[in-house]
Amino acid sequence: MGELALTVLTARAAEGFLWAVDDLAVVGTPAAATALVDLLWADGRAATRAAWRLAELIRNPDVEEQLRRASPAVTDVEAEAWMWQPFTRRKDDPLLLIGGRIGRLLRDSDVDAIPPDTSVIDPRLAIPVALDAVRGQKFSDDRAMKEVKERIPRASRTNDYSVRVYLKGVFATAATESEPDDQVAALLDSLSRGCGLSSVQLRLLGLLSWPARAAVYGEVLSQSGNTTSSLVRNDDWLTVFEPRRGTRHLWSMTSGVLGFTGLVSAFAGLYGSFLLLTRGWELMPTWVGYVNVCSVAFIAAVVLYIYKESINESFGLLFALGGLVTTTSLVITGVAFWWERLSWPGIAGVVGVNALAVLSWFLAHRRDRVNDNPFRRCLEADASRLDDRTSVIAS
Repeated sequence: MGELALTVLTARAAEGFLWAVDDLAVVGTPAAATALVDLLWADGRAATRAAWRLAELIRNPDVEEQLRRASPAVTDVEAEAWMWQPFTRRKDDPLLLIGGRIGRLLRDSDVDAIPPDTSVIDPRLAIPVALDAVRGQKFSDDRAMKEVKERIPRASRTNDYSVRVYLKGVFATAATESEPDDQVAALLDSLSRGCGLSSVQLRLLGLLSWPARAAVYGEVLSQSGNTTSSLVRNDDWLTVFEPRRGTRHLWSMTSGVLGFTGLVSAFAGLYGSFLLLTRGWELMPTWVGYVNVCSVAFIAAVVLYIYKESINESFGLLFALGGLVTTTSLVITGVAFWWERLSWPGIAGVVGVNALAVLSWFLAHRRDRVNDNPFRRCLEADASRLDDRTSVIAS
């Protein structure tokens, strides 16, 4: 009977009647889903409601397969193609545009446009939509931070960094439970207010499974500090199925080469400073030698003091800053010292080796980002629900 009513329901839905859109979703067949797709390309309430209903129906493998054979009415519509890209089979897969259009409409929805009876949508859409929605939010409300600190052990609230480390661990543990306990629920409330989440953002987060939602709070919102924009990058969603690859050898090469070069340059800088003071080297002003030697003497005295006495955090920060300035000055002096004494082939060799080390750093950083990022954490957290046959991995 539902299939027989498709013609009437499709016509009424095209006229903007939301009840007709809802009834098409109730029919729930692949043909009904195709009729809902035809509503996506116009702007308006019917398009948004159709997007929400399709986000529910696409969990059905038969519906998904039918949509892969659909022919979108338009191709120049606003869409977020990256949201469905990890699940496409080919570049001309219609679902790339359909899924991207659904994601765009979901993300831009007003809270009143979200169907009140919607409690679950496909996690392949829920995860990117939710994370994209909280991009740019920051946990900076002092009152909320105070509330959070009051809810955690005293040893874990010495500073904001320790608070964030504690929260990350709490949510990682809570993600293994079926639902949040009272303490975690209170932390969720404080974090949501501290990040200034709107009712729409809270609704989108509520559509995630609890393990995935815990990952968002533990990996993104509680760690945001000034902003979450650096934590949430859309490009990470495109790599969620890339295999994890080790980076230890790359980091070892980077730290070894750059560390050795810096150490040799620093000692050369110290030697060059003594030559400046004795007039044995005149490439740089004499005062540079005085600054370097006096700075090294000061750092050595501070190190000796630290060895015998404890220091407070402010003094330690000042010492670290002084050490960084001294080391930088010595390295610059050392580079100038070697530049004058090495032949051009030698300089080219040193520059080439260090360029490879820098390239190794970029590659290691990129692999680390692929191996561990908020999108991947949410994806794996959702897939950990072994009782959910529509998990992302099953899809």
